[in-house]
Amino acid sequence: MAVAGGFVAWGSAYDRRVTRVQGLGTKPDLVVALEDHAEPVRQAPATSPPLRVTAPDSAAVDEDGPPSQREAVEAWVAQGDSNKLSNLLAIDVVKDLEAAPAVIMGIARLSKDAAPSIKAQAAFKLERMLLSERQRAESRDLRGAGGNIATGIDALGEMGATGNVDARAALLRALDGGTYELHHETRMVQELGKQKYAPAKAALMRFVTRTQARKLEDAFDLELQKEALSAVDEALVLLGG
Repeated sequence: MAVAGGFVAWGSAYDRRVTRVQGLGTKPDLVVALEDHAEPVRQAPATSPPLRVTAPDSAAVDEDGPPSQREAVEAWVAQGDSNKLSNLLAIDVVKDLEAAPAVIMGIARLSKDAAPSIKAQAAFKLERMLLSERQRAESRDLRGAGGNIATGIDALGEMGATGNVDARAALLRALDGGTYELHHETRMVQELGKQKYAPAKAALMRFVTRTQARKLEDAFDLELQKEALSAVDEALVLLGG
């Protein structure tokens, strides 16, 4: 399953569980899983309106009015308009959940050829977004938080794969902190492995220790644990042992 133009792909045990529990609604953790991947909810305008953006001239304008913020961001990214990166860095993804996936991945893609200082700023923005979305999820405000975290991990991974050392370091800090959901940390392991980021080896072993020590509530927890440990094995192969 893809989110907002194919930025996020599902396929883990976590995602399969979300599919199979629809309609049950008997356990709080199942409700959390469903809500975490719910379609973005359009919000009423906040007291301080979110940043408004102007779409590029080539963006399609339908008879209902100018493009939405998501459509504008997608157009900027498609055109590779790096001049719009500062606009993306200023957007609060919580205030526009529909545009959030496009904004997050847009930061990764438009910062690819930026100056080192701008690349560092982009990585810092996404790292702070991960932290704030984790805290929002912990406060039970689940509107898109889990999806934004997953997209943020993918975005940092994409940035790291193109040589952004700050993005790699941000992913490593997030994993080593041990404060994210297991399926999100497994995603971090996979991204660090694909980047062949050697400094991640020690953090991977600490992740293994944490994962093996987790209390397993049911068969689903066991399946998540197996996937996490398998991801470490694959990452270590890519890292050369």
